[in-house]
Amino acid sequence: MILFNRGMQYGMLRYNVEDETFITGSETTPADLAKKTNSIMGILQSLPASFSDTLIAHMKRKGFTVEQLAESSLVSDRQIYRFRKAPYPNITLPQVVGLCIGLKLHPILSCDLIKKAGYSFNMSPQHKAYHMLILTMSNNSIYECNEYLTQVGIAPIGKEE
Repeated sequence: MILFNRGMQYGMLRYNVEDETFITGSETTPADLAKKTNSIMGILQSLPASFSDTLIAHMKRKGFTVEQLAESSLVSDRQIYRFRKAPYPNITLPQVVGLCIGLKLHPILSCDLIKKAGYSFNMSPQHKAYHMLILTMSNNSIYECNEYLTQVGIAPIGKEE
């Protein structure tokens, strides 16, 4: 199949064997994207090297208390206190993803925090589902993210009450 480069304003054309699907993009201009890139780079450069200090920095930057983060991430406040004290805590990937979703971190900042927790995404269905959450649902609630996980056969993050 020969593919031609077609410019599409505010989106992109995806090719499949059977069909083409237009994926709607955002109304972001190059200037807006450049501003966002500079903002994210500034945040990344200001972050500490350890997981715990980075978590604290994000919480401070976003104005989150431990209790608020526990509510928005479904990670217990006791665990969050522990994660904030140990530079390299014993934390699971679902917990880190929960914290990223709870903090509503940009995907680039989420990947940084996940890396500092000692994780990277592999090809397992669980890891790909978590990666999809980070890339596409970072502004959704943890409950919506858990609904997605359940639908793809992955255990939900945290404990819902």
